[in-house]
Amino acid sequence: MLIRSLIIGISLILSLLLTAASCTTDHGHIEKVKFVYKNTTSQQIKMNLFNSIDTNPFKTYQLSPNDSVVVDLVGDPFVQAWGFRQSLEETGDSLVVIFENEKCLSHTFRNRTGTFDFRNYDNYTPELVKRAKFTLYYTFTEEHYAQAQPCE
Repeated sequence: MLIRSLIIGISLILSLLLTAASCTTDHGHIEKVKFVYKNTTSQQIKMNLFNSIDTNPFKTYQLSPNDSVVVDLVGDPFVQAWGFRQSLEETGDSLVVIFENEKCLSHTFRNRTGTFDFRNYDNYTPELVKRAKFTLYYTFTEEHYAQAQPCE
């Protein structure tokens, strides 16, 4: 009787653990994402990407009006926006978008603002991010420019 109870108990615990391990978040198992950033403003844009290790940007992108840049990211085991590697040195945690007249927008991983949240991308759908590979588009618009504040 005791052995049977132990077997049932252990089986129940194992099945619960396996069920929990197989559950995924809203984003399925994401292996590769192509991020396309487009500038539809009349301003030149500089995007400075920072990590928590250094005060200097570790990547910078320039976008002229009507220009775009593509950032391909491969994940192991997942992809996050601005996560170039699974190390702090090459994973962005903040992005400063600088418009040519020194107005800035700040996007942060901690607050999931702007480009750090897939839901903010133009073509986001819950179905899209359940795929292993997909492309997301983010457009900087005149509305973004109007929201920008003087850079500090």
